[in-house]
Amino acid sequence: MLNVINLSISFYTRNGVTQAVKDLSFSVKKGETLAIVGESGSGKSVSCQTIVGLVPSPPAKVESGAVEWQNSDLLQQNEAQLRRIRGKKISMIFQDPMTSLNPNMRIGTQIVEALLEHSDAGPAQAKQRAIEALKEVGIENAEQRFKAFPHQFSGGMRQRVMIAMALVTQPDIVIADEPTTALDVTIQAQILELLAGLQKKHQLAIIFISHDLAVVRNIADHVIVMKSGTVVESGSPQQLFEQPKHPYTKKLIDAIPSGAKPQSRDSHAENLIEIKNLSTHFHTRHGAFWKPVKSVTVAADNINISLKKGEILGLVGESGSGKSTLGRSIVRLVKPSKGEIRFAGKNLLQLSPRQMQAIRPHIQMVFQDPYASLNPRMTVYDALAEPVCLHTSIGKAELPGYIAKLLDDVGMPEAAQNKYPHEFSGGQRQRIAIARALACSPQVIIADEPVSALDVTIQEQILALLLKLNAQRGISILFISHDLSVVRYLCDRVAVMEKGRIVEINACEQVFRQPAHAYTKSLLAAIP
Repeated sequence: MLNVINLSISFYTRNGVTQAVKDLSFSVKKGETLAIVGESGSGKSVSCQTIVGLVPSPPAKVESGAVEWQNSDLLQQNEAQLRRIRGKKISMIFQDPMTSLNPNMRIGTQIVEALLEHSDAGPAQAKQRAIEALKEVGIENAEQRFKAFPHQFSGGMRQRVMIAMALVTQPDIVIADEPTTALDVTIQAQILELLAGLQKKHQLAIIFISHDLAVVRNIADHVIVMKSGTVVESGSPQQLFEQPKHPYTKKLIDAIPSGAKPQSRDSHAENLIEIKNLSTHFHTRHGAFWKPVKSVTVAADNINISLKKGEILGLVGESGSGKSTLGRSIVRLVKPSKGEIRFAGKNLLQLSPRQMQAIRPHIQMVFQDPYASLNPRMTVYDALAEPVCLHTSIGKAELPGYIAKLLDDVGMPEAAQNKYPHEFSGGQRQRIAIARALACSPQVIIADEPVSALDVTIQEQILALLLKLNAQRGISILFISHDLSVVRYLCDRVAVMEKGRIVEINACEQVFRQPAHAYTKSLLAAIP
């Protein structure tokens, strides 16, 4: 259905020319799933976005090659011709849903827009099909959530909306750029099953870009491995995973986290943060302006939990279970409805904004969506220098060296400090966000899906860094994640959340080997 032939792409910037893709060739057949794997920045996303004309030119330039589709070269199509193809015949599920959904439009309107543009459906029929698509991807109360805005969804739920939007027009080819990165294991299993069902029903061709090698092994018919813009190895999943030939492929497989954390922390250590009877409610209004209907969403319900000094506590659960809300409630980015959060002998909920400002350097947060949390108008240097200048005694003379060390700690080159967030891949932006959280040498880091956007080799570096910081500096970490293998590798204890409540909390290995709650068992059963 699609042939990419000798594709080469370069970026011309003020820092020189970067060859992002070099002489890339692959094909995808009807009903086939082609997986493209490789580290962040290896050229996976750039090559696939070029197919449908989504890479900005300039700075990008296609140096050579062709993309054959239905007896035409997509690289030779003009914008009007590509608009008729994009979304209808070739759909794309993007890596970062928050930046690809319009924040000013309700999510239902955005899905309906695709149907009105690319099908014969009228407004009423398009709305009904959009609601059905939301239900298919696991959005509860789809009729009500149809009217919600993107910021009212969690990261995982926004990704489901993107998947619904891509599939609602029943395309021939789906380019899925990390489509399950932000999803918990149960929804990931549902989405992969949904894609497989639609693929079988409509003979869809799928190009699946991912750094999750376990998922790739389960779903792909053919795999190509990319490094620095070139294909270093290709073959069947069985061949690549059981008999990898290239050292780079072996490196990727070896970096997959496995097994339990070697040694757990002292269970009798003092509590650094104590949370008692914490509840966070969101009050919303919907319906007609003159007759609004008020409703309450209970995001966190009567939470009792503690984080010990020097401990890494994992917090797991499905998307929308309240994990991120709990993390944001601790640092008062959302206002809890009741309860206590005690840190250093103080109830954080009773502090004034000025008093809370003095606490913030000690409790830092790494957000799930780095693009939304980094200022697009600030260079990396400025973004890292701001908290250092505000909260530490490091002088201007020492600042460049300190920032270079921060970047080195998270696997970024010193040259990155002069660039802006949009010039990086999703994984690279997440590394910068982690560096910013470390800038003030905090006592506590609340890490909200910090490695969900990272490939396995960089994920391995970041996890090693967190373990190093935990061991050397005694930093306590609340690690929010849907990747249970990462949680098992990293955490001392794990708490399981379902619908705003903690349903189980215990030592990590105890939860994995002998789960007590039925919900925990369902999460473990869904691990690919």
